[in-house]
Amino acid sequence: MTEDFLYYVWKFQRYDRTALRTETGDSLEILHPGLRHDHAGPDFHDARLRIGGIEWAGTVEIHVRASDWQRHRHDADVAYSNVILHVVWELDQPAYRKDGTPVPALILEPRTDTTWLARYREWTEQADELPCGKQFRLATVLTIRGMLDRLLIERLEHKAEKVTGILAKTQNDWEETTWQLLAGALGAPVNQEPMEWLARLLPAGLLRKLTPRQAEALLFAASGLCPEEFTDIYAEELRVEGAFLLKKYGLSPLPASVWKFMRLRPPAFPTRRIAELAALLAVNNRLFIPGEDLCFSFALPDYWTSHYRFGKAAKKPVPSPGIGLPLTLIINALTPAWTAYARYRGDESLLESAISRLEALPPENNRITRLWETYGLTCANAADSQAALHWYRFYCQQKRCLSCGVGANLLGRAYQ
Repeated sequence: MTEDFLYYVWKFQRYDRTALRTETGDSLEILHPGLRHDHAGPDFHDARLRIGGIEWAGTVEIHVRASDWQRHRHDADVAYSNVILHVVWELDQPAYRKDGTPVPALILEPRTDTTWLARYREWTEQADELPCGKQFRLATVLTIRGMLDRLLIERLEHKAEKVTGILAKTQNDWEETTWQLLAGALGAPVNQEPMEWLARLLPAGLLRKLTPRQAEALLFAASGLCPEEFTDIYAEELRVEGAFLLKKYGLSPLPASVWKFMRLRPPAFPTRRIAELAALLAVNNRLFIPGEDLCFSFALPDYWTSHYRFGKAAKKPVPSPGIGLPLTLIINALTPAWTAYARYRGDESLLESAISRLEALPPENNRITRLWETYGLTCANAADSQAALHWYRFYCQQKRCLSCGVGANLLGRAYQ
């Protein structure tokens, strides 16, 4: 038994409500179960009940065992003084408010349908990547659409939180924040962290003081990926120029060991990504332009048309960055920056612009979106694919079926 299950039972009143009584025998009528929230304090607020003929308004707290009230120290917390009902699965001891008054309790175990409970346990205990996978196609289009729309906003808010954290460290510099986001997006997922470290070590403001060739040399020198021994003229020129600039600015390079090449396709090699980052900076005077895309029409130095890494020529000509690159940067860097800025300014129109931009982009093609297709969910655009990724990672993988619109709907059918 989990509290998530009890939250759902209480929120949707999925239990036998005939002749309700508290543990002391007082009559109980649920006028409104209250509203669920995830913040500190009681689980449901603005509840309205009638206990023993007297109407009460306040909060409701939910636990698997009634003793969790004392174990969580609610008896010493004034925030729980307005709890008007303690909803529990098992009543193993009474609960008291800070002032010593008892909290009425409702015991759900004898009132909950065991068949429905078995369905929930089947979902949460099975090994399928989608707990409701066998029933997912039974969900209505409207329910699925509502979940995608809800999760897109959650996804944007989740990413905006990271942007806010970076912004605080850059002292509210949106340009530098976007620079770090772009670097991280280029390195994701395997080399995201070292790319972010590199961007913090070399701010965009510093690199803009240099020529594009010097900026590229300094980026590679600071990354620790410049070869120490002679491999070819281009790499040697970058090494010499980069070493000079490191010394000039008093910088220490990252250890080369932080970078990963194994199990990456050559276009995603960190050497290639750093060259693309340098080229992106060279063709954009500004990186943070709310609601507007960057210039993605940039050409890498000739060296990178025949190399993915230093000193080793590719067997075939290396293609220029394709549509996948701007798609990645818009989804994982620019849109989160715009969302965070919209929150910062309280500008709903900018948030709508960010969503519209995602809706105009093709959907992502990755393992998760392909998995969803096997269950009948096809993403129409990047907004859908972002929502689907969030759905899988934060709901399906965590077995949060009762917080999912589709899961709750399908379990509700089992209850009926």
